[in-house]
Amino acid sequence: MTSALLIKGAAALVIYAGFLRQGYERRKGVWSARSWRRFALLLTLSLAVLALGLRMAFGVDNGVYEGMSSASRTAYFYGLMASTLVGIAGSVALIIWFARGRPDRQLG
Repeated sequence: MTSALLIKGAAALVIYAGFLRQGYERRKGVWSARSWRRFALLLTLSLAVLALGLRMAFGVDNGVYEGMSSASRTAYFYGLMASTLVGIAGSVALIIWFARGRPDRQLG
């Protein structure tokens, strides 16, 4: 199961790298430096939220729930799910918009 997950992750990485390359080629002569900085900031923030969710998931595997009250476990779980979903949805939406959106539109 782990090898199948790694293969899927590698395939997604290749696909999103292709989307980023396509978006870069379409916008390299059009976007201002300010738009590039804003895009980098948005992508970094969405990936940081995803990394937070993954770090929280690793905490669950390492027994972070031990000693927590029921309310704390519930809050931790919903925080984990929210950060993971927001990070995935944000980064995927941003990358697909970057690859497929109108290149003449400045970001910001």
